[in-house]
Amino acid sequence: MSSNSWAQDALPDFTLETLPAKGYRISWQNPFGKNLKQLSVQRAAGNKTGFTTIFSTNSPQLPENGFIDHPPGLFRKYYYRISYMLNGDQFFFTTPKAALQQLFEPDKKGLIHIWMKGKLIRTLPFHHFKSWKDSVSRNPRLEIIAKGPGEIELLQETENGVNNASGKISINADGHVEIRLGSAVMDYHYRLLFKDNKGLIILQLDNINSPILIVEKTNFMQAGSYYYELYENMHLIEKNSITIR
Repeated sequence: MSSNSWAQDALPDFTLETLPAKGYRISWQNPFGKNLKQLSVQRAAGNKTGFTTIFSTNSPQLPENGFIDHPPGLFRKYYYRISYMLNGDQFFFTTPKAALQQLFEPDKKGLIHIWMKGKLIRTLPFHHFKSWKDSVSRNPRLEIIAKGPGEIELLQETENGVNNASGKISINADGHVEIRLGSAVMDYHYRLLFKDNKGLIILQLDNINSPILIVEKTNFMQAGSYYYELYENMHLIEKNSITIR
């Protein structure tokens, strides 16, 4: 058995625990003993791509250890995983686990408002929300995101693993492109690319800091379909197309 397959089989699980109003505790064990060179905790926001290292322990050879993370933003979905590097520079990752910054909670009237693609699709009393959430959670291509008290966004995952058409990018009644990022612009850096059908970038918006931004259709030179990619903190979170008329 090669050292690579032995290490992969020996990879342990890790524990992800929510600490109310504090963040998350990530705990792990070391099955490799002195053969473990580096152990890092990695986090991704919104989806299971774009992991970045947020913590590397100074004592990777300890038999068990933990770390408490205080991620930015409220009601944001985060994914965590553990990265192991062994002597000889072999490295492995655990299967990601998902967590929410805060629990779902109703508005002041005890209601949950469910949005999809920028449209309100359902309003539920909070005591009915759990059964609805449990039924939706059985569909692996659907994801529920808490956006704030009483506000839920339902996303549908596409083949490329990116949640598309969330309603952030749309065409308004005047035919201009409307970008709605809300208060998230205070916590995250956003970048938006528009491409033609050949994949060439025809418009690029960096460091968007306005909750609502209108891009006039004259910026696109001619009518037609254009692809866009929306990045949050350098991670691709949405891609789709719009039609300029």
